[in-house]
Amino acid sequence: MDRFAGFLFLATYIVAVGFGSFLQKFVMGKVSPYQLEVITALGMFVVSVPILFFVQKSLYLPILSAPLAILVGLLFATGSFVYVLAVSRLPVSIAAPVSIGYVVIAIALSAIFLKEPITLLKGIGIILTIAGVTILSI
Repeated sequence: MDRFAGFLFLATYIVAVGFGSFLQKFVMGKVSPYQLEVITALGMFVVSVPILFFVQKSLYLPILSAPLAILVGLLFATGSFVYVLAVSRLPVSIAAPVSIGYVVIAIALSAIFLKEPITLLKGIGIILTIAGVTILSI
């Protein structure tokens, strides 16, 4: 059941980020990339705070016991911000597939630090991902 829920969450992520990435181009004529990033942060706040409260019945954040979480938040915010800047200067059909390159970094870091194995099939997948990104960005 956990794997099913995980894949359901991933499917929701793919649809939400796919539509969001596409719609950014329409918004760019009305707001600057900097304004859009603040609006995006407000949207994240509007979605995440009620869910946090619903799930744990409080708004407690274990910042002192999990300081790395702040770095995670800063990295995601930075990534989101520079992605919006990229979309403001590139076609979505280039920016979106190239941005998927983060997957290769995540897999490599997982193999190095978490000792997750990179099987032959995963290696082929990494090569195909890089090839696909290259083809889509041409």
